Amino acid sequence: NDVLTFLRQFSQVQLSTNLNVNNSTTHLLVDDSENHLHCTITKKIVQAAVRHHIFIISSRWLNECMRLNKFIDEHPYEIISDSHTTLRSSQHDSNATNKYLFSQNSQYSYAFAIECRQCQGSINRSELIELIQLTGAQLFQNEQAVDVLIVLCDTSDKNLNKIKEKYMNAPASNIKYVTSDFLLKSIIKFEIQDIDKYSL
Repeated sequence: NDVLTFLRQFSQVQLSTNLNVNNSTTHLLVDDSENHLHCTITKKIVQAAVRHHIFIISSRWLNECMRLNKFIDEHPYEIISDSHTTLRSSQHDSNATNKYLFSQNSQYSYAFAIECRQCQGSINRSELIELIQLTGAQLFQNEQAVDVLIVLCDTSDKNLNKIKEKYMNAPASNIKYVTSDFLLKSIIKFEIQDIDKYSL
């Protein structure tokens, strides 16, 4: 394979076909052949977006590196959006003074409770917990006092009233019941979204 041959020239590079993005990942290559610098938001895109050191780039970058037989600047190849959402860029990350979306030193303390059965169809509960922790927010513990408790629920949850009863006496100044899209869009844009747009 040409890609393997090219990458073996560089001892510091490791190629992974791992199904999950993790802290050792530096580049996530995306097929943008249908629409340059655009892609469908997937589990891997979200996992990469929450980790600030990862470039989310077109696979054309690797093709161009191979053509020139050297690594080139990734920035012109960064994926900028899907059809609805502009992704955070690495330039934004390098200028950011805070690497956490829900910063511990912001004016509010945030905690999430997970009541949804699935998130975007493919993100399971343990992956969702990891995403929450990587944003700087906490997973809600019953006795924990927080300013904003965000309860992630399924879009068409028939048990919403039971869920609201469960958190009625939670030690939180403000409780919001939202779809998991609130968390995902906030991560992808690296900006806390208007929570009311996702309220149930």
